[in-house]
Formats: sequence, C-alpha cells, structure tokens
Amino acid sequence: MRFGIPSGTISDMRAGILSAIGKVFPGVPMRVCLLHFLRDLGKDLMGSMHTDLGIMINRMGIKSRIKAIFRDLPEYDMKCIRGLESGFCTDTSSMEMMCIRRVLEPIMGTGSSGYDFPFSLRHFNFYNACVYAKREIDDLRTVVKDSDSHDILEELSDLISKVAENSA
Repeated sequence: MRFGIPSGTISDMRAGILSAIGKVFPGVPMRVCLLHFLRDLGKDLMGSMHTDLGIMINRMGIKSRIKAIFRDLPEYDMKCIRGLESGFCTDTSSMEMMCIRRVLEPIMGTGSSGYDFPFSLRHFNFYNACVYAKREIDDLRTVVKDSDSHDILEELSDLISKVAENSA
C-alpha cells in the first residue's frame, strides 16, 4: 500500500533526522516541531538561571527540614473545621496548626507539570511559593497565641527566609 509523497514533515532539530528527511522526501517542506523548538530555546535562554537557582536552593538544605515539619503537623481537625463553618470553634491551637499546614501546602506541592524544563520551572515555582509563604508566616506570627505554633512559625520563618530573602 502506498501513501504517496507527504505535503510536509515535522521533526525535532537533530541534523541526522533533518538530513534523512531531505534525502527521503526531496523538495517536501520541513518544519521543526514546536515542542522541541521551544524546549531548546528555553534551555538556551533560561538554562543556566534555572540550574543556578536549583543549586542555590539545594545548598541551603532547607527542603528536608520543611518536609519534616510538615509531616509532624497534625492533619486537619474536622471537628474544628465544622465548628468554624458553624461560626463557633474555641480550639485556637488546632486552628493555628491548620493555618500553618495550609501555608506550607503550596511549598510541598511545587514540582513539575510533567513536561520538564523549561515548561515547568520547578525551582522558580519553589522560590515563588517560599516568597508567598514567608508573607503568610509573618502575618500569622503576629496573631498566634499557642507557644507550639509560635515555635514552629519561628523555625519556618528562619528556614524560608533563606530562600525568600536570599540570605544564604
């Protein structure tokens, strides 16, 4: 079964593939795959910045400690949440811990979309999550009453400041 000569071809930018297409289908228009083009362009424009940011964050050594704090936080207290929804909850300690958990969740969830660099900038996403969390933590520190909550927020503030304020 013959399909005939294609009206065009799409490939990545490797010279061997482009050369082979030119020999097999002479005169047929060749287009570069947009995904490959954008990936290579992103690496050229942002590759060293992304790598340097990742190295800086990893040298700070804060991720494992933040993960440990997050793991040690209690899960969301459904009784307290139901109380908040009805307008009455007196368990301030539980509310404070849930607030801390909520602030850390974006940091814990930063990662890759699956398309890899440069389509997902996981180091930059982590940095942005830290900047946002730092503001939230600073706000929480002014209102918490429980000493355990205060101690956790102090430690988190010190850790996250290293990234958010780049004070490594």
